[in-house]
Amino acid sequence: MNPQLPSRPASAPAVQYTVTDQVQATEADGQGRPARGIRVHFRTAAGNLGSVFVPDNRYTPENVRAAIVAKAALMDQVSGLTS
Repeated sequence: MNPQLPSRPASAPAVQYTVTDQVQATEADGQGRPARGIRVHFRTAAGNLGSVFVPDNRYTPENVRAAIVAKAALMDQVSGLTS
């Protein structure tokens, strides 16, 4: 087996998660203006809890999935840190 090839399909997320809750919210955008959207809460397979905010105009399954995968992967990496 070539060690440089991924053992899973490229389209599969690097981390597993479950969406646990969604809440309509208003939060500040990058310029400090209010933006309406959805705060999506999730739990990773490693047990970490997190959330992402997705503005209404970007609220699609693909955008939510991308935001969660990025945040969940980082959370799982950080939770394994030791000194």
